Amino acid sequence: MAKRDETRRKLLETALDLFKAKGFAETTMREIASKSDMALGAAYYHFESKDSMVQACYGEWQGLMEAEIPAVLKEKTFEARLVAAMRRKFDHLRPHRHLLWVIFRTAADPASPLSPFGRGTAAIRERSIGVFRAIVEGESGDPALTAHLPRLLWLYHMGLIFFWMHDESKGQRKTDALLVASARFMALALKVLRLPFAGALRRQALQLLESAA
Repeated sequence: MAKRDETRRKLLETALDLFKAKGFAETTMREIASKSDMALGAAYYHFESKDSMVQACYGEWQGLMEAEIPAVLKEKTFEARLVAAMRRKFDHLRPHRHLLWVIFRTAADPASPLSPFGRGTAAIRERSIGVFRAIVEGESGDPALTAHLPRLLWLYHMGLIFFWMHDESKGQRKTDALLVASARFMALALKVLRLPFAGALRRQALQLLESAA
């Protein structure tokens, strides 16, 4: 690993430890630099703010999911691919579950650069939607539905993550049960939408998807 990458990694790991211990808002860049045995200016050289550190984490976590795409696409059905993708997502996030709660207190503000729905995370959000685009490719039988469905699935996966964060059942089993049941429901809905007599239903589904675009 290059020296620059090692330094960034050290700063990021120190920052995440402090965020978990003290809270995001309560942690300062000066503390992060000090705990990393680094000058404040050097810390700012690598990360312009605490927000950029969290955004770097978002990018790393998304990179892990993108690396999973080939394995996920080996599943033969939409339902199985969706379940496999979300289970892998939760596996990657599980070590950071407490940290996500800390970040969420700030990210819940729509104006925050850390909001998953905001401008500051737009590039990562589009990458995440791209994972769902790979999962649904060719599933709906309607190009317009296929174009919009990945974004709706991204919203669905955000809801699942929020449920998972609250889930205190052992191993978050309730979340897994919800994932399996909802993936089965969506797979069935897509099959119904492909039927010849479902034209009106497809149009309504498309309006719903367009409203979430």
